[in-house]
This record gives sequence, C-alpha cells and structure tokens, in this order.
Amino acid sequence: ALPICILVERQARQIVELASVYSPRALDPAFQGARYVEVDLSKMIERKRAIVTALLGSIPDHLQFCSANVLDRDELSRGLAHLGNAPVAVIAEGLLRYLTFEEKTLLAGNVRHILSTHGGVWITPDIHLRKWALERRPEDGVDWNFQEQLGRDLNPNYFDSFAHARSFFEGCGFRVEEQPLLEGIWERVVSLPLASPEFLAELEHRRIFIMTPDLA
Repeated sequence: ALPICILVERQARQIVELASVYSPRALDPAFQGARYVEVDLSKMIERKRAIVTALLGSIPDHLQFCSANVLDRDELSRGLAHLGNAPVAVIAEGLLRYLTFEEKTLLAGNVRHILSTHGGVWITPDIHLRKWALERRPEDGVDWNFQEQLGRDLNPNYFDSFAHARSFFEGCGFRVEEQPLLEGIWERVVSLPLASPEFLAELEHRRIFIMTPDLA
C-alpha cells in the first residue's frame, strides 16, 4: 500500500486517486483538510458512493468523485475541471500492471497533462517486476497473475527491472525519484509477520516512484 505519510509529508492539499476502486484512503483523518478526488469508471463510483454513504451517513465534504476512464484525456479533464490552483498529488495503486505498455503511455501522458496544468507530483508503488510474478507460482492454488479471471496474460505488462521502469517514465517526460516502499513504516505494518517469506522479500525490494513533469 502507498504509505499515507508520503502525502502528509508533502502537505498535499489536492489529491487525485486514479482507479480508486474500494480504497479507504480518502477517509483517513489526515486528509480531511484536503480536497480528495477519487477517479474510476461510473459503475464503480456509484458503488463507492453508496458504500461511503452507508458507512458514514453522507459523503464527507472533502471527498469528491469523478466518473472517468483514466485513459481518456478529454473525459478525465472534464471530470477534474473543478480542481483549484493548488498543486495536485496524483496517486495510483494497483493499476499499472493491468495496463499494456501502450496504455501505460496513454496514462502517463494524461497524468503529465494534469500536472503540467496544476503543478504537483505523481506518486505510485505500481512498479511490478516480471520476476516477482514468475516467482509467485500457484503452489497453493492461487492464480497470482489473475490470467483466468481476466482472460489475458499480464506478464507482458510487467517491467523487466527498476531501471526499465525509470527509463519508461523518463521517456514519457517525467523526472523520477525512487524510495523503498517500506521506508519509515516497516515497524508499523502489523500484518507483515503473517506474510510469506517470498512476499516479504518482494516487499523489501519494492519501490515507490515519485515523479514530476520534466518541462525543460
């Protein structure tokens, strides 16, 4: 999961979460003074709105929903037209491995357009390496690649290495900084002792990419 502390440390006042699905991050008290926009397809947004209303009785004032396909720039721009002048923190978690590299390029262009307009940063832990997927063979009967459910193979969507991922995003017009996924929060992740040794090893090597448009 994307550590909330990164957004808090950067004093993000406008946060746009792409493909938010059922993420509860927007309901964290740390963001009640910020504008938090969840973006997803219309059916998912309807479900999320109903869930939040059922839990809290109403939608919190700081939380807004945007029905849009993140790969459609016009649709996304219209949905985010209400954003203010403050810089935007765009976050995406659990999205990129489902996108082909052509789709990743479209997404990167759309995020760059948002940040070029408003200023800000793109933060994502979605740097999944192919070797991790290959190591997660279904000994326990679990299809970690979700090939059966999705009807397609995700292996072509993975990055070969962190260097490959950095090169890809730089080629899309971003300056990239990296930090370990668990930096500063290892001791606070209470579920880590329950994880398998293989998954723990993966988490230790996972990276978060923090990207800003290279406007030079």
